[in-house]
Amino acid sequence: MNIAKKRLNKYRDNVTYIKSDICGDWELKIKSTSNIIIISSSAIHHLLNEDKKKLYNRCYHVLEDDSWFFNIDEMKTVYNDA
Repeated sequence: MNIAKKRLNKYRDNVTYIKSDICGDWELKIKSTSNIIIISSSAIHHLLNEDKKKLYNRCYHVLEDDSWFFNIDEMKTVYNDA
């Protein structure tokens, strides 16, 4: 988060950072739903599939039509034989 704050410093008046447990009540910390970008990094893959679906549903419901969700995470494909 510190790296993001440095890189986005010139936008600091338009950016709000929320650090929260992904299974917690992070939605309640969102003050405005306009142009939300949700970014997750190396966290969601630890959840059970049912919990992933619940989390994606929660993200969907806080995002407006012009908003974004980014998930940068490890994944296993059906082609992994090793």
